[in-house]
Amino acid sequence: VFGAFLFTILFSAVEGNRNCHSWAGNICQIPMYDRLKDKNRLLACSYYCQPDNWNSCWFKEAEGSECVRFGKSRPGKCHSGACITRNSTYMSLIKESFNTARKCERGYDYLKDSHGIYGCKYYCKDRRRAIVNVPDGSDCQAAAEART
Repeated sequence: VFGAFLFTILFSAVEGNRNCHSWAGNICQIPMYDRLKDKNRLLACSYYCQPDNWNSCWFKEAEGSECVRFGKSRPGKCHSGACITRNSTYMSLIKESFNTARKCERGYDYLKDSHGIYGCKYYCKDRRRAIVNVPDGSDCQAAAEART
């Protein structure tokens, strides 16, 4: 029985099943909301089905999807939704404007690691799942300079 359950979790997405799974055995519908991207590359190859719930199901993007690999990205600081990696550019930008307000609580996602957040946008935790800018001055990793 457990083997069949594990097989269902691991391979149902490959078979085209549009359900999302968790290791606890929860099944939920895959919501259709915009994914964060750098140009045409996804910022992560997996995502929470419900960013408002830390215990949400998760789903992998379709095989062959282009995803950013942040292992060799450059660190930077966020400003107006962009990750600025040149200190001189960042310093001139903050003289013009500096916004530290959050528009909403950050949802749960896979868009960070021990080196910081990927890019400078995030999903709102509420049900509308809007994509908004991270507050200026936050540490970030530049997606544009990371490999696929």
